[in-house]
Amino acid sequence: MGTPLKVKLRTGALAFTGLTALLGGTTSNLFRWYDTQLVAGQNGGGWPAVVVRIISDPQSYVFTSQLATSFARVEFTIWSTDPIVNEDVYAQLNLFLNQFNAIGIPGLVQYPCQIVNARDGLLPNEQPPQFLKTVDAKIFSNSSI
Repeated sequence: MGTPLKVKLRTGALAFTGLTALLGGTTSNLFRWYDTQLVAGQNGGGWPAVVVRIISDPQSYVFTSQLATSFARVEFTIWSTDPIVNEDVYAQLNLFLNQFNAIGIPGLVQYPCQIVNARDGLLPNEQPPQFLKTVDAKIFSNSSI
């Protein structure tokens, strides 16, 4: 078994300068990219953060066996107190996914990472109000690398 997709995503995002410029430093403990849910109290300062959840990851099959590849559905939720910053993070996330390679073919410029849907949200009762952008993506991955 290779590296889990969520680890590949975080490692790749941490190396992508457009995201690190918006989500914090280039060290893992400062990077505001969280697994499954936003850490309580982490977004009170209004800076953006991203929460990543693997929604589904069905394996691919051929007639006689299971393959190491799959098309995972991944949900990215962008949090901020500024809707313009959310759009900036979304633009960088889109650029990141356009070059993300989770299958390990060297020299591959782009492999199918497809944003299926993006929708805006708001938590108005929070102080300050929290703006969200939820991004649904399909990511082709190889679990053997």
